Amino acid sequence: MSWRFNPAPGWPSSPQEFSPPPEWRPDPAWPPAPENWPFWIWVDDPSSSPSGTERAAAPSSEMPLTTSVTVSSPGAVRLPSGTGQLHGDDGTLTLAEDSLELRLSVGRFGDALKGALRVRRYPIMTVADVRYEPPSSWHRGSLRLLLVPGADPLRPLLKDPEPGPGSDPDSLVISSSQAAQADSFAQLLRARLTEPRPTAAAGSPCVESGVLPLEVSGSDGRVSFDGQTVALKFGRLATPEKKRAGQNFPVDALADVQVHHPGLTGWLRFVPAGTPEAAPSDPKTDVNTLVLKADRSQSYAVLGAAVVSAIRRTGTRPYAEPISPAPSLLPATTEHSQHPAPGADPTTEQPSRTSGVPARTEPNPGLRATRSGYRQHHHTRRTLVERATCCPASRQGLRKGPGRMGT
Repeated sequence: MSWRFNPAPGWPSSPQEFSPPPEWRPDPAWPPAPENWPFWIWVDDPSSSPSGTERAAAPSSEMPLTTSVTVSSPGAVRLPSGTGQLHGDDGTLTLAEDSLELRLSVGRFGDALKGALRVRRYPIMTVADVRYEPPSSWHRGSLRLLLVPGADPLRPLLKDPEPGPGSDPDSLVISSSQAAQADSFAQLLRARLTEPRPTAAAGSPCVESGVLPLEVSGSDGRVSFDGQTVALKFGRLATPEKKRAGQNFPVDALADVQVHHPGLTGWLRFVPAGTPEAAPSDPKTDVNTLVLKADRSQSYAVLGAAVVSAIRRTGTRPYAEPISPAPSLLPATTEHSQHPAPGADPTTEQPSRTSGVPARTEPNPGLRATRSGYRQHHHTRRTLVERATCCPASRQGLRKGPGRMGT
């Protein structure tokens, strides 16, 4: 088995041993090659390699990726030296000079998360290793990119940070017919990763997810992101506080994104720079929070990861301004108050405050009785009963009801 040059449809056939030199270019009169056309294919050639141990020992499985092929059509794909492309069952992984791109193409019944992602872009400095599991007779294989810790903002936002190969955002599913190409691609990528390269530092690019613009609908509104601004718009089911607010956040005004996955309830919160990153006290009234509804594709996590990637590019600090403690809402306590609280008796000793929390005091019974008409009437009846108990002469007036007693 060996790699053979595969001419595009409409191109003249080439000899089996033909290998284009680096300066080779197709004739402009030839029809353009289709997009993502595989210029190299893996074929079985018994005449060129005998069999058995000689075939296993022969270094013929190395993909000849040192040849550059330039196609003169609009949108042409140029594969420079040391680059390659691998087609899997659910996408295509392309190795460029300083990055990798995973384009996911799942069908109607494919994985929902990969369908929402569509594209993942990896700077070469964010990839630590590659793991290839060949397919067997009873399951398909996979090729997974292992990333530098902290380089991927998407995985911490997922409901399951370690899904299976079919749902993993960094994995390509490999069938038996693609096993040889996947093994060669893994060898090529490992060779690239062992070369000297810049190390990932603070503020360096991270993995990017999704295709902009992104939009997610929730229970009380929707949020969109165009790469520069996060727009929160609330609908008719939102609380009055949210309807009056409506938020537009430039990327440099944000510090982080928080996700609580929807079960019975969930939310997506955008943390402005200079504010604590605590969870919202009430997502239904927090103007920086979108209440989520059930979403199998986790498109809200994809949008959140895109926002975090943009935040890292701008270098926004989580706390742009020092946070000062909130002023106390309790009045300063003094040993003798010049202005006693309404309804309190200034001659009686007031409860002391030892822990900074005001002690509970019993309200004035007269004020309590006037809170509602019912309580006022109940208080009047109780007074009449007390008078009837003390004065037997007034029992006859009590039987007539309040307001009918004789004077």
